[in-house]
Amino acid sequence: MAVIINEFGDTSIDSHLVVPTKEEIIEVNSGCICCNVRADLINRLRNLNEREESLDRIVIETTGMANPAPVIQTFLMDKETAHSFESDHVITMVDAKHIWQHLAEEEAGQQIAFADILLINKVDLITDDEKNKLGQRLI
Repeated sequence: MAVIINEFGDTSIDSHLVVPTKEEIIEVNSGCICCNVRADLINRLRNLNEREESLDRIVIETTGMANPAPVIQTFLMDKETAHSFESDHVITMVDAKHIWQHLAEEEAGQQIAFADILLINKVDLITDDEKNKLGQRLI
């Protein structure tokens, strides 16, 4: 398994939060993987594909501000990437406590719309009524 971590700023934070394992962790710095460094993502995927040891899975972590469409398009538009990889799932984390503040924003709506799996966290911080409303909104 390989994990590609998108680090939005110049200073690496995520790499300090990830527990080191034998799996490969690749960090993409100084840009949003969803737009600025798509060529960089393709190059990273090609490098992973050329390794002697095959990978069962690659997890691509994008920033919370990312539009997922360009990342998904990377797997469709680049012929070599499309031939070598398939996009299995798009998973979006939904903050149950704060999502209402962000639903009007384009990025939040796109992330939810593109996801085939929604992970909802912080449900312990909202009421049952709020959970029901959130469930109805996310359907």
